[in-house]
Amino acid sequence: MRILILTVLLALTGGVIGAALGAITTLMMLGPAQALLVPQGLWLGVYVGAIIGGILAPLTGWLLLRQVPLGLAIGGTALGTIAGAVAGLVLGGPTGSVIFAIAGFLGAAVLLRTVAARTGHALRTRAGYPTTSR
Repeated sequence: MRILILTVLLALTGGVIGAALGAITTLMMLGPAQALLVPQGLWLGVYVGAIIGGILAPLTGWLLLRQVPLGLAIGGTALGTIAGAVAGLVLGGPTGSVIFAIAGFLGAAVLLRTVAARTGHALRTRAGYPTTSR
């Protein structure tokens, strides 16, 4: 039961953060003035971000980020998502933005996983978590 609750919480957290990042990405694409004139575009970004975040957060949380502190996992993947979205806007327009945002999220998750595997408990120590080793 605990695993189910945590998975639902990860999905909700990913959905909320994905919605916020989707809104930010849409604002970057349309510009604030255009987003106010056509709010459906902004809502589309919110919905797409929420759906993608709600799916990817539990998957990467359980498969890649179990050894990474939660705050670092959320912040790192959010930064990767925004970096990917910006790169996608520059290189491929709106469609490229979504694809690159997903790639940025997954790339950040893999990077965090790799760093956590190499440093062991060092990520927890740097994040302010107590360690059991002395």
